[in-house]
Amino acid sequence: MRRTTVVMAVVVASCGGATPAITAPPATESIETLPPATQPATTIETSACTSAPPRTWAILCQAVELIDEIYVDEVARAELVAAANLGVRGVPATDGGDPPGDVFRCTIPDEAFLSVCEAVLERLQNDHDDPEILVTAALNGIFQYALDPFSSYVPPDYADQLDELGSGAVYDLGLSVSARTRSGEPCSVISESCHLEVVSVFPITPAASQGIVVGDIIVTVDGEALAGLSAEAATALMFGPAGVTVQLGIERSTGPLTKSLVREDFRFDPIEFEMINSSVAYLRLNTFSQLSAQLVGQVLQLSEVESSRAMILDLRDNPGGLVLAAQAIASQFLDGDLVMIERGRDYEYPWEVIEGGLANPSMRLIVLVNRASASASEVLAAVLKERGRATVVGEPTFGKNLVQQVYTARDGGQLRITVARWETPGGTDIGITGLEPDIFIEPDVIGGTDPILDEALSLLGV
Repeated sequence: MRRTTVVMAVVVASCGGATPAITAPPATESIETLPPATQPATTIETSACTSAPPRTWAILCQAVELIDEIYVDEVARAELVAAANLGVRGVPATDGGDPPGDVFRCTIPDEAFLSVCEAVLERLQNDHDDPEILVTAALNGIFQYALDPFSSYVPPDYADQLDELGSGAVYDLGLSVSARTRSGEPCSVISESCHLEVVSVFPITPAASQGIVVGDIIVTVDGEALAGLSAEAATALMFGPAGVTVQLGIERSTGPLTKSLVREDFRFDPIEFEMINSSVAYLRLNTFSQLSAQLVGQVLQLSEVESSRAMILDLRDNPGGLVLAAQAIASQFLDGDLVMIERGRDYEYPWEVIEGGLANPSMRLIVLVNRASASASEVLAAVLKERGRATVVGEPTFGKNLVQQVYTARDGGQLRITVARWETPGGTDIGITGLEPDIFIEPDVIGGTDPILDEALSLLGV
């Protein structure tokens, strides 16, 4: 068969400005390939971020710029490139399509990313027909393989469904989910090794009434497979208007099943309070917001609470929220010193106890946690435990000690970037493993009893 020499010219213009042109070897060092009729010579041209179309190279370039500037850890450029290429290679083949033609355009932060352009072009020439899917896979690859499990890109179709916390709580269905590996570690993109697991089921909700249980693995939502989606995007599929039925495809140890849940217009109070008896108060925090911090202060000023000998502070199923709220609520129970230390790449910030805490210092405090207690919940429980102010009862917590910022991507999606980590004043880092309780209690995943609360009451002699 006749061989044809093809020369591939590559012109690079980085996000920050023009860089020298790179060309393939001269014709004397020929590249043997198929005849032009089936594989035409293709020129790769790169351009600055602002000139690229939405949902493709511009977002990858934007993400890399943010990672360089604010990500909590320095990441070598080679790691980002390798991760992007892994993402491209992991996309399943389609039937293929027409080659890109004479010119293939992409946007790269610098010359190191040229191999990503080449990897996408190779897939387009061989076994794939959608460049946007491939470039999005490169972007997801960076988050999946080079960063922490909670940094992510959320496409615009899903971003509007998520609140700024990205907590994993789907209140309208009555459950909370987390992306985990089979060994229980957090992960970011749903795959064979990363599944979306139910970590909490709220009572008297659609999930509870339909028999969803902790440990169920969600594999489809309304027939759409979750594989390949970020954890946030997979969670967002479950959101929607009240009164609409959602079908969840579930894997359970007893076999696969499908559950149909009707969304409810769920409204919950930031806190729940009651007196268990004349000397024991019960306070449940459902989220950490400015309002919840104010309400906790109001509860602590009630005469019956001021005279109580003990309080049960329930943080189970609380996905977190504002760090400022965690600081304010922790300060109600502590006398001076720090709530936590925030550590970024180039800075350290101490979150100090706010003077004037309202809780009676002689009041015994028991904190309840479970696997769905996350972020700000863990801040509060960890510092109260470390200071000896509270006994923590329940399960190891979620394990998210990250400070994140959400940026609007150039396609209207979201780039969720970790900018810092927190630890307790004593140096406790609960990342990945979560906070270990003082007293471990196995929860009742089927329902009907509450062994964690029962243990707290037993400790108080109630």
